[in-house]
Amino acid sequence: MKIYRFAFYWLDTWILGNVIQLATQDFCKRYLNRSNDPCGRQYDQMTQAARSVPANIAEGGSRHSTSRETEMKLTDVARASLAELANDYVNWLMYQEQIPWSTHSDDHKRVTAIQLDRPDYKDDVQHLSSIHILKQKHKFDEWLNSGDSIIAANCLLVLCNRLIMMLRKQIENLLTTF
Repeated sequence: MKIYRFAFYWLDTWILGNVIQLATQDFCKRYLNRSNDPCGRQYDQMTQAARSVPANIAEGGSRHSTSRETEMKLTDVARASLAELANDYVNWLMYQEQIPWSTHSDDHKRVTAIQLDRPDYKDDVQHLSSIHILKQKHKFDEWLNSGDSIIAANCLLVLCNRLIMMLRKQIENLLTTF
């Protein structure tokens, strides 16, 4: 049974936002260091942008019953943070003299084709949602754990763009019901 105050836990956008946050934290820990990020600013910016996505989806979802307008605004803040993060991944690729995967590339198609499973949290929402998010993240391990920052950045860029589209649709749905 869903507990209404936790309604956002069932949103694919919140789940994928958490996957991106966890993977971004790992990416930054692995690939940003004193030689390519001497002040740690890029690390901070990327991890904070990634954190902002599920945090704003959660806060917006928590406001669903009291203010649809606030819910839309916070969902849009999540989308803007995600656009900022996606741009960081594009910049990382170009800094490495690489370009993002074409939408026609095999890897892009394979990452895009991976579907999220429907959550089934029963009565232990926080515990089971954490298990669910980690299972969803592991679906992308082939790319995220490849040991190659170019492959990981491309995978994360695809996930960011996918979530931007999902959030756009979520906002459109909120506007329709507003």
